[in-house]
Amino acid sequence: MKLYLQNRVRYLWFLQLMLVDVFVSGILWIGSEQYESLPSWIPFGMFVLIVCIGAPNILLRYRSWRFDIDDRGVTIEYGVIRKRHTFVPMDRIQHVDTNQTLLDRLFGLSRVVIHTASAFESDLTIPGLCPEQTIKIRNKIFAKQSSDGDVV
Repeated sequence: MKLYLQNRVRYLWFLQLMLVDVFVSGILWIGSEQYESLPSWIPFGMFVLIVCIGAPNILLRYRSWRFDIDDRGVTIEYGVIRKRHTFVPMDRIQHVDTNQTLLDRLFGLSRVVIHTASAFESDLTIPGLCPEQTIKIRNKIFAKQSSDGDVV
């Protein structure tokens, strides 16, 4: 059974995009005030360009996120330009964290971080979940590992 992220994560990602956009445009605006050779329309143009590229990317990014937890392990699929499909067997999971950033709390979201026994990219993060869902996911992984006799 495929699971999906909460709809609110799109608003969080858009806020993050706007914060970066305002920062980049602000730097360019300061630069255009300091240097005569930089046209004054560049900051506004960059702002519009980032929004025009970023907003559709947020929708595509949201639609591409899938994850599943079964007896064998955790499967995560995501990506717009670069598709990524990751499977982690239950016996490779070291521990599971749930956390919330300040912006996550603002939108009532949380994330699950799955730490594996691998040295390469050993943390998997599932963002954009409601806090109750993160606890259920953590407990589900713990229960599956406990039933196998493993210690989390």
